[in-house]
Amino acid sequence: MARVLGLLLASLFALGVAACGGDAGPARPPNILLYVVDTLRADELACYGSEVVHSPHVDRMAREGLLFENAFANASWTRPSIATIFTGRHPHRHGTQGRNDVLAEELPTLAGILGWAGYQTGFLNTNPNVGTAFGFERGFDDIFDLYARRKPGFVWPEEMITPSDQVSRRVIDWIDAAQAPFFIAVLTTDPHAPYTPPAHFDLYGGDYQGDIDGSRASLRRKNLTEAEQRRIHSLYRAEVSFNDDSLGTLLADLDERGRLDDTLIVFTSDHGEEFWEYPARRGHGQSLTDSVLHVPLVIRLPGGTPTGRVARPVQLADLMPTLLEFAGVPVPPGVDGRSLLGGGRPRDPASSDPQQIYASILLGARQHMVREYPWKLVWGITRDRFQLYDVSSELGESRALRRPLPPGALAAYQRLRNDLRAWSARADAPVPRQAGEIPEDVKSALRELGYIE
Repeated sequence: MARVLGLLLASLFALGVAACGGDAGPARPPNILLYVVDTLRADELACYGSEVVHSPHVDRMAREGLLFENAFANASWTRPSIATIFTGRHPHRHGTQGRNDVLAEELPTLAGILGWAGYQTGFLNTNPNVGTAFGFERGFDDIFDLYARRKPGFVWPEEMITPSDQVSRRVIDWIDAAQAPFFIAVLTTDPHAPYTPPAHFDLYGGDYQGDIDGSRASLRRKNLTEAEQRRIHSLYRAEVSFNDDSLGTLLADLDERGRLDDTLIVFTSDHGEEFWEYPARRGHGQSLTDSVLHVPLVIRLPGGTPTGRVARPVQLADLMPTLLEFAGVPVPPGVDGRSLLGGGRPRDPASSDPQQIYASILLGARQHMVREYPWKLVWGITRDRFQLYDVSSELGESRALRRPLPPGALAAYQRLRNDLRAWSARADAPVPRQAGEIPEDVKSALRELGYIE
């Protein structure tokens, strides 16, 4: 299978070079840095409207690049969301949705295609959900699972998850040794629970005097007071600021070494986090609300132009075709996303069909969702129940529209329900292979992150 896939990719690449000529992208393929922050909500960054969190480095990237105001993840937890970024397919079409699912070998990946096109590829990963135990090393020349040490003995909690400042140093070392062009994917996990930021970033807690410390034990407490909930949220915000500072270190190093302006940089997140916007719910992977699907997306092109804010809705499935197109590499068939750029500039929304954003979740209550502003339709598959929301209204997602629906809402409901059923019925996903015995260090890291008990 791997040999057949390789021949297919080589043929596609050869055809693309012949067809695209010199107008497909820059004269020399750009280096590519894909920087993903696990569990980062868009609205917790200043460039997305936060009046609380300090995020100067992402904000600078946004000023020097393209900020997509309405970017949405296609899943609300890490494994299916990163699989979508790497394959350009929606979760139910790449099939990697369950706790034990392994990324299918037959699917072309972003790293594999860029590798066939001559890129050196690397992945620095701090979340065991998308490590080598689950097949996410595919296509990469180098993968570094940074979520736990690899030697015998007692493992301290701080050794479970590598903080982003250490990740930045590892990325810099890898880039120093890499041949151009390079593609490096980075996944940091600071904003993921537990929330234990360095003390000098803990700036948002006000005068709280209690014992909530962001640890897994404190997050599991029942009947938290409003003050305790605010404290937990403040620790999350401190983690966001810490991660932003680490990103700044990496960007400054690229600039000092003259690599910033020959590198295409994408900054995004795999999903967000809920903080009690809905009763008794904090975390992610439990719903398809905008709290967990609305993510930041900033693209800084080589040279820092063009710049601006893009209002058109986009999705993480669009990243694979975007990066391949900009690198002058053909996009394989079967990809759900579409390139966000045309000739190095954001596509004109007036010339594009209305973008429907799809997402799904397979944990607990199975759900599919389609979003087409201002409507959002969520399908609870277990009970075969559809709920329609008008996200532009005062109610937003706090309550589904009640029946009888007014004519405009009814027409949208009927059309989106048909679209969602047709989307869900596509049956060309590979049957996911199940992981074998998971190594103990991976289990420990998953347990610390709250994915297993």
